[in-house]
Amino acid sequence: MGDFASVVNNNHWHSNREKIYDWMVKNDQKPYAELYKGSVIILYEKPPGYVRFVSHAVRDLMNGMAAAKKDIKREQTQYSQLADTLQELWTNHKLPKGAETFSPTDSLAQKREDLSIPSEIIIHIQKILREHAEGRRRSEESPYLFFQEFLPNTTPRDALPQAYPEMWKDLRTWFMEQTHQGNKPPKKEVFDQIETQFCQLETVLLSVADRYSNTITTLDEILENANA
Repeated sequence: MGDFASVVNNNHWHSNREKIYDWMVKNDQKPYAELYKGSVIILYEKPPGYVRFVSHAVRDLMNGMAAAKKDIKREQTQYSQLADTLQELWTNHKLPKGAETFSPTDSLAQKREDLSIPSEIIIHIQKILREHAEGRRRSEESPYLFFQEFLPNTTPRDALPQAYPEMWKDLRTWFMEQTHQGNKPPKKEVFDQIETQFCQLETVLLSVADRYSNTITTLDEILENANA
């Protein structure tokens, strides 16, 4: 299978990476193939901010490939818009916005009987909760969807070992954690680990791309190595 971490003549675009790229293109994943190739270049050239760039690209790749393959529209819960609408409804109905709206001698419990929430606001709150739950469900389904779509013979979910999607989620979580650090630079251990994490993802992609009869065995070996 080859060692993704090895570097030969400073040429990081070796045959295994070409195989992953070609597999993506053949599966109508050209945008993600280009995103993957760009990630490799950025990872090894290490321009300023490369940890963030690579992490955002990997997050998009891991969340989007299977959805694109299955022609599922990717949707994100628009929390900002939902909160803006709730705030507008709350203000229009002249509802209290916090404890500061009561006198020092009052409490929310004492005012509860006087506080009536219009059905319009209750319906909108239900919408927020429903969209939040749906977003969480999509996130949980994403790893299963990847292996179902790209393993040979379209492996059904109930036949897929739980360890495979767990491995996928762990990798995705690691990269997602590096995309939102505010104005803080990545920690030293992140710089130390990012290439290893990226190579582990590549090994999974290559195992699926090979589409050999020993694909499942190969994934088992990856899990054993990861847990060693």
